[in-house]
Amino acid sequence: MNKISSLYIHIPFCENICEYCDFAKLQYFRNIALPYLEKLKQELDSYHIKDGIKTIYVGGGTPTALEDDLFLELLKIIKPYSLDVQEYTFEANPESLSENKIKMMKEYGVNRLSLGVESTNDEILRLINRHHTFNDVKKAISLAKQYGINNLNVDLILGLPHVNKSLLKEDLANILALDVKHISCYGLTVHEHTQFFLKKIKEPEDDVLREIGNMVFDVIGE
Repeated sequence: MNKISSLYIHIPFCENICEYCDFAKLQYFRNIALPYLEKLKQELDSYHIKDGIKTIYVGGGTPTALEDDLFLELLKIIKPYSLDVQEYTFEANPESLSENKIKMMKEYGVNRLSLGVESTNDEILRLINRHHTFNDVKKAISLAKQYGINNLNVDLILGLPHVNKSLLKEDLANILALDVKHISCYGLTVHEHTQFFLKKIKEPEDDVLREIGNMVFDVIGE
């Protein structure tokens, strides 16, 4: 096997399933998460990785959906591979990014967080079945910085239903005020079998998405 320098670890559990999501995920239940973590450890062990891991990305799903004891177990499973890592990222949802989880991540060397924000408008968040508020986002980012995790990314979905130019400008202004290092903007994609597809919600047309993208560049820059 070629030398492994990066790891992506998938935690497929979510507290709630978002209306637009087509990722490999399922509702979080402890009795499913326990054997999953056992199999994850077995798989990592099977690679016989000695050293040289430079980046680790733990995504999902929602890694922070795990209860505290299982979240700690996950960090312990990954620890042997993270000793010399340069960038160690966890995806998180604002409502499940507790102070205790941030403390654990800091202790185990996590130095980057990627937050699923998607919108800063609480009504839009409810419509897409997100269970956080923008106030939760601000609290989570403040806590992360308090514990010295300053390399922060936030996700923003472009082209969500009911988000007009005015709301998008508010989103961008709110996100810029968070003072994070990276903003990931994604155009809405509607996949089969998602709630958006079943509700016949359409993706924005290319010209509309291009106009939205230009607005983002005008406000945020490169």
